[in-house]
Formats: sequence, structure tokens, C-alpha cells
Amino acid sequence: MRTRTFWRACLFTALVLLLPGLAKAQDATGYYPPDVIYPLPFSNRPDLGGFVCSAEYVMFRQTNPLRDQIVAYRGFTDTDGSIAASFIGLGTNPGTKFGSQREALNTHQATGPNDFKPGFKIDLGYKFDTGASLLFSWMYLTQHQTHASATSVPFNLNAGPDLADSFLSSPVYGFPNDYAGSFDVNHRKLPVGNLLAAYGIWNGASIETISFTQRTQQYEFTWRDVVFETDNYRLSYLVGPRFFWFWERFEWRTSDINIDTGTGGPLDTAIYSNIVSNRMYGAHAGFSHECYLGHGFAVQCDIEAAILLDVVREKALYTTGAKYGLPQPTAESKRTITTYAPVPEINGSLNLVWYPIQSVQVRLGYDVMAFFNTVSSPRPIDFNYGSLTPRYESTFRVLDGLNVGLAIIW
Repeated sequence: MRTRTFWRACLFTALVLLLPGLAKAQDATGYYPPDVIYPLPFSNRPDLGGFVCSAEYVMFRQTNPLRDQIVAYRGFTDTDGSIAASFIGLGTNPGTKFGSQREALNTHQATGPNDFKPGFKIDLGYKFDTGASLLFSWMYLTQHQTHASATSVPFNLNAGPDLADSFLSSPVYGFPNDYAGSFDVNHRKLPVGNLLAAYGIWNGASIETISFTQRTQQYEFTWRDVVFETDNYRLSYLVGPRFFWFWERFEWRTSDINIDTGTGGPLDTAIYSNIVSNRMYGAHAGFSHECYLGHGFAVQCDIEAAILLDVVREKALYTTGAKYGLPQPTAESKRTITTYAPVPEINGSLNLVWYPIQSVQVRLGYDVMAFFNTVSSPRPIDFNYGSLTPRYESTFRVLDGLNVGLAIIW
């Protein structure tokens, strides 16, 4: 009996001595060191630090700044009166308008669908054994483009009694003869009147198309370090430089077509473009909160603010298809200017994080970025060719979307 009691006392003493060691073997996130060493290039001691690499698939939706601006009407204008003279009883009356003059094309038609566009985000850096880390990030979104057009076929095929609504017109003025269309007797865009009765590519056109293109990228460095930590909670601060780029192009193409052949050449096409490039340089800072839920799952919330200097490049241009299709030069009207503006930014993200094994992290989350005082051209067309000064405005932008990715330490 005394022998059995002695062995029980020895066993109890051994357990007491081992328990502190077992408790220390469990880290602050509730994990135990794996019994099996995985044959993968991962660190089995992430607390000692190592190189960090992560890749995320992202889907973001962003603000489309375009607003209402009428681009084209149904009908055309008789500039020399020869079209009116060809109708009995009308006489020669330059400036006579034919057609309903109904709206045919508006920039607002290129505002949607404003759907989510895919992209990616890549992080590369190093985690130190102190818990701090330095990361370089690159986020890229695929090009987002919207289109709208008006052709010689009006709604319900109703071109009017004189078929004038099968033509399109836009109120561009002050342009040179380079934009009058082909001076070719074999090129007729109207069945009546003189060769240049409907003078100008934008007068009596056959098709007009608009498109709006957006491109977005972000580069940044982030220094992350722990401020406060418990067994189930960690607070870190984030700080570093940031570059963000919004690039937008509005393009408008107008063509008048030979009614006999159904074709048109470079001299029968007018192209207008308005490009706004917001290149923003500055610094970001914020805090990251991570709460461990158990069983390898955690919730992470990051909140940041940034102050950026926006270097805005604004470029508007009128040219003809001859610039791209013929060797001879063509007249152009161009305005290019660079402006500067401060842009405050706030952004937040909420992520569900899963640690399937040590040194591996899987993340699913939602991000929102808000930019104040960027620049855009909501009504991008200046119809005065001779004095090209489209309007640019301060614009509030929002990007929001989902991310899913994988990070490893090795």
C-alpha cells in the first residue's frame, strides 16, 4: 500500500513539473508546434520571422464620374441652302434644319454597367523576430470600359417622312476644312443638295460612338509593428509611403458614310478624346486589429488614412482618322495642362483569416477606399474646336470590393 502511494506521489510530482513546459509550448494564438515537419518551404517557427509572400484575387467597383451631356441629335443642317432648294417651294434657305432634332446620344449612356472588375494584389516583404514586418504591395485592376453609340437606324425604324432622322449631328463649331469630310465627287453622304451641303463631319453623320475607359493601380510600402497583444487580441500600427493612380479616357468617334457604297475613309472620321490622369503621391498610416476566434480562425480589421498630392494631367484633343490612316498631317486642336491638388483618403478592410497550419494564412474580406478632391471631367466634351477648354471638377471617388488570398512565411 505504501509502495503504491509512493509511485502515485512520484507521478503527481512529474506532472507538476511538466505542466509549465506544456503551457509554454502553446503559443499566443492557441497553436501547438506540429508533430510532423511538412515537406514544404514554410517556416515551422513563424515567431522567428522570415520572408513573407502573399497573393490576392480582388474584385472592385469604382466611381464613374460621367454626367449628362448631349452628344448627338437626329437630323442635320442645310449649310448652303441647296438641300432646301431641291424641295419644291422651300427655296434657298441656308441654315435650315431637317429632322426631329431629338437626342440620339448622351455621355450618361457610358456610365454603366458599373460592375465589379477583377484584379490582383501582391505583397512581398520580411517579418522580423520582434513581430514587426515590412511589406511592398502592388494592386492592379483590369481595364474597365463602357460604350454607347448611335447609328443611322433610329428607334422603331422611324426616320421621318424625309428620312432626315437617319442622320446624326453634333454642335461642333470653329473647325477647319480638315473636318469637312471628303472633297470627293464620288463621296455623297446625302442624296440631295451640293457636295458639301451638310458641311462638316459632325453634320449629317452616319454613326457616332463614345467609350469611357478606367485603369487603376496602387503601390505602397507598409511597416507594421505590434503595439499591444494578449492571448486572443493584437493591435498593430501601419505606416508607409503610397502611390495611387486613376487613369480615365473619354473617346468620341464620328463618321459620315458614302450612301452609295456604305463606306468612309480616314478623312470622314473625327475623333475627340479627353484624358484625365490622377497620379497621387503621399503617405498612409493606421491601425490593424486582430481578434483570435479559436480553431485557427481570426477576424482582422484595418483602418487607415492617407494624405496624397495629386498630380493631375489633363489632355483634350480633336483629330481626324487621317492621323492614324494616312501619311499626311491633319489639323489638330489640343489642350494639355498639369494641375496639383491635395487628396485625403480613408480606407478600411474587414477580413476573416484562417491559419490551416503555421506560417500559412488564408484570407477573405471586404475593402472600401474613399478619395476626396480627385479631378475628373463629368461633361467631357467642349464643342468649340477653336478654344478647347473642357471643364474639370473636384470629384469624390469610392472603390469597394472583395478579396481572397493566400500568404506564407518561409
